[in-house]
Amino acid sequence: MRTLAALLALALLAGCESLSYYGQAIGGHFKLLSAARPIDSWLADPATSSELKERLESARRIREYATRELHLPDNASYTAYADLGRRFAVYNVFAAPKFSVEPKAECFPITGCVAYRGFFSEKDALRHAEKLRADEAEQKPASADADPVGLLDTKEDEDTIHAAMAELTSKFHRPRTGSESYFAERKVIR
Repeated sequence: MRTLAALLALALLAGCESLSYYGQAIGGHFKLLSAARPIDSWLADPATSSELKERLESARRIREYATRELHLPDNASYTAYADLGRRFAVYNVFAAPKFSVEPKAECFPITGCVAYRGFFSEKDALRHAEKLRADEAEQKPASADADPVGLLDTKEDEDTIHAAMAELTSKFHRPRTGSESYFAERKVIR
């Protein structure tokens, strides 16, 4: 009943197109949540590939470094992984009017305005980009690579690894309102 009331309120606030957008956003997020397993579970699973285990171990080391050396919060961020079974975790569409570098704002009743619209389906993102194109806005669909760990070559010497970890954690380890983050397996998303 509460869900129905919330959806009705959203429909009244935002119109049908936005209702569809919110539906895919909520559904996509819940699919991520349900697909996630603790990293320790993936590491203990004999079916987990050695490549994935290495990357998850790297994620664990980066978290430990961030907590120990950068004094970032030791919370549940980056402690779960979801094999999404698709190329990218999220498809974002950025748009700007012709001959402008100012992004088109996408505004939402509760969260405010951002410079993109995110989709959990590539097809939906491309459909939205086409709509923007038809509205004479130049668009740029982009993917949100959820694999910051893949940027780190663990064969580098220790000093380079520490520098890379500091850089990565400063970019990717942010205080979050939710307690979990998700990594998409690189072989799936690249």
